[in-house]
Amino acid sequence: MEFLLQGNRVFKQELDEVRYLFLPKNRIQKYCCFYNSILIKKGDLLFPSRWINHKETVLMPLETFNIEDYECMFFPNLLVKDMQKALDPFINIRVDEEYNSILALEELPAAAEPSIRDVLKDENEEPMIVEAYMQPDGSYIILDYGMSDHDIDGECTEDFAKLQISESYDLGSDSQQHIYKTIPIDGEDRIPFYTTSLQWYHSQFDESTEITTLKELDDIEDMLPFTKFQLAKK
Repeated sequence: MEFLLQGNRVFKQELDEVRYLFLPKNRIQKYCCFYNSILIKKGDLLFPSRWINHKETVLMPLETFNIEDYECMFFPNLLVKDMQKALDPFINIRVDEEYNSILALEELPAAAEPSIRDVLKDENEEPMIVEAYMQPDGSYIILDYGMSDHDIDGECTEDFAKLQISESYDLGSDSQQHIYKTIPIDGEDRIPFYTTSLQWYHSQFDESTEITTLKELDDIEDMLPFTKFQLAKK
């Protein structure tokens, strides 16, 4: 198992079936996560077209984000009525939940600034900090439990480090698919996420994502002779 773990961290993903993602460490880092939020840089309060609107999930590398550069960060849908009330004396506009009407404006009346600041005075939200795997195409997998729809259920690198591969099968020397029989390393406690002393896995490497995926196999041993998988040479 050591060769699979080299340079990788392992995360459990629960979709229609459980699978384990072996992710290159060099593509995992911490990000600021923004969703359905508006950020206003210092000096831009009266210039809505400059406000940074994150309707969809956006990740920004943690080291490139400085909260001191911003006037505030807020969730627009929570302040619709308050912002409408603040702007009514100064401008004829209907504030919608996504603030599209405001964001389309080049500039707000200077006289409205105190009222706007009053609405935003307690909006000192900070971005969530998450770990994510950035794929070669720029898409990502958020690795924090419950933080996205990627269904990551936690890291299990240490659990797999307690395993060794006792048998390996493949479709040829250049195959990206393998079947592994694994057993606990001598002296190790039973692995938390399985219930027997051995486990079979199907392994497949995806060049486009650089991810190796392992899926548990049941009742495979008797079926192997009837597949194209052959015992790999050691």
